[in-house]
Amino acid sequence: MACELTQSLVASGIKVTPYFWQKSTILLGQRYECDGMELVFRVEAGEIIIVLLRRIIPNQGLRNPFSALFMLAEHAIQRYPLDWIIRGNVDVMRGSSMSNQRLAQFYLEACGASHDEQEDWYFLRLSDYRPLKK
Repeated sequence: MACELTQSLVASGIKVTPYFWQKSTILLGQRYECDGMELVFRVEAGEIIIVLLRRIIPNQGLRNPFSALFMLAEHAIQRYPLDWIIRGNVDVMRGSSMSNQRLAQFYLEACGASHDEQEDWYFLRLSDYRPLKK
């Protein structure tokens, strides 16, 4: 049975498919594509974990890597309590000249996310989410 987040994405016309570890039967999460990015997520108790976020189409600027994350947050905020978090290692600018510090600053200022330097994970409490478009 699909989780509420998957159902919401599918209802809005987004193709969501199961994502397995290599060629095994071990399910890692649910996968969708958005603006040249592939995002895999898993819903657990009180959190949505970003398992994978990577480019599938060569660099198309800043908007493209973040739109997949914003889409996930927009759907999550409609379905889950505001104390839930989205977390993951979402260094979408790997290979870019943008430093991790600048990336962390973008996540914090643009959408309200925080960075755990020790774990090198970003997390966003749904109540702190700030959409780019009002």
